[in-house]
Amino acid sequence: MIPFPVQSPPAVQQPLSPQEIQARGETLEKAQKWADLADFFESLGPKDQRLFLTFRLKALQKAQRWERMLEVCNSTLPQIEIKSGPKLGLERLLLANALSHLGRHPEALAAHQENGKLGSLASYRSACSEARLVPDWKSEKACADALLALKPGDAEALAWKGEALAQQKNFTDAEPILREAIKGDPRQPFAWSNLGRCLNERKALPEALDVLNQALALDPALYEAHYNRGRTNFELKQFQSSVEDFRIALAAIPGDQDLQENLHQAERYLKAQRSGAKSK
Repeated sequence: MIPFPVQSPPAVQQPLSPQEIQARGETLEKAQKWADLADFFESLGPKDQRLFLTFRLKALQKAQRWERMLEVCNSTLPQIEIKSGPKLGLERLLLANALSHLGRHPEALAAHQENGKLGSLASYRSACSEARLVPDWKSEKACADALLALKPGDAEALAWKGEALAQQKNFTDAEPILREAIKGDPRQPFAWSNLGRCLNERKALPEALDVLNQALALDPALYEAHYNRGRTNFELKQFQSSVEDFRIALAAIPGDQDLQENLHQAERYLKAQRSGAKSK
């Protein structure tokens, strides 16, 4: 009878010491191998993951693993804040950042706004940006007001507040705020666009056209400015230009019923204008 060969038991892998973990992490960080660094921290046990939490979160951020970052922040925050309650820290900031990158704008808005209340000036800026994307004009104004209370005269905050007022059709209050925003920083295309909308509402059409041209010189893809300029050109009976602007805006937000109606109306007037010119 031939005996079976005796196999040696597999070698037991010894856990890495904190010093070894730190050294290996720093090597991967220096090489900017962020995905490998994130995977390395995933391979560690819970105790070591907690010990190197900040390093781990940096790896997840650099590797753009937003879903995993969100999971880690959500699981660690209750442990960190169990005694202190909500407080501004890396985990809260990165949680809000992850929600923004994942396109979860209402949740991101709430998270950034909370971080602003906890003392982060930059978080109020992020909250305003998220409010525009939701859109939530009431929250945009509230966050802009909070930012202005901390930094009076801030041009970007003024632009957000002016936009929020304009979107809520409070054009009388919005116009001077938007002018102040542009005076403080003329490189804000959406501020120019919203000012153009205010000017449209009070029929200051030549100035509105100049303002909206400025908005589009800064950002040719700003569809709101194309929409607003389309309205201006329509009122000025420049129907060809109006049609072109409405078409560009509609390409950015296809299916928008108001834009479709504006475009069809401009096309009808353009056709009538051309027919009248031929008859002469």
